[in-house]
Amino acid sequence: MTALESALPLYINMMHNLDRKMSVEELSLMRASMLIPMHVDLKTDVLDFKKIIEKKNMSNTITGVMHSDMNHGEEKMFIDLIKKYDGVYEFHMDAPNPITCVLDKDDNCFYAVFKNPVICYTFALELMALSRNE
Repeated sequence: MTALESALPLYINMMHNLDRKMSVEELSLMRASMLIPMHVDLKTDVLDFKKIIEKKNMSNTITGVMHSDMNHGEEKMFIDLIKKYDGVYEFHMDAPNPITCVLDKDDNCFYAVFKNPVICYTFALELMALSRNE
């Protein structure tokens, strides 16, 4: 099992149980993962983000991302994007099929982990652009 394959269930479990004491490994994963949505919101340039990560000595930290609000059938598009960045993923498609209410889409999500924060951030930027174009 690769380091990414081992990190994925750890990340998923961590995201479902945020109100507990975390291991050092989980805290490292969480710290890196929390930077992704924050800098997406700030529209941080990729090169600036890379400098931030280097300054924080996190260049080799496995980093996770979770994305929800998906329709059934969109998995292939997201899988292709995750694979482009060599990520490991797991989908949770728990909404009724067909979707009966726009809020149901929140029950469909995926979790993915990537080799480092810069790769994860670049993935997240492309994911957001893709999501806006749907």
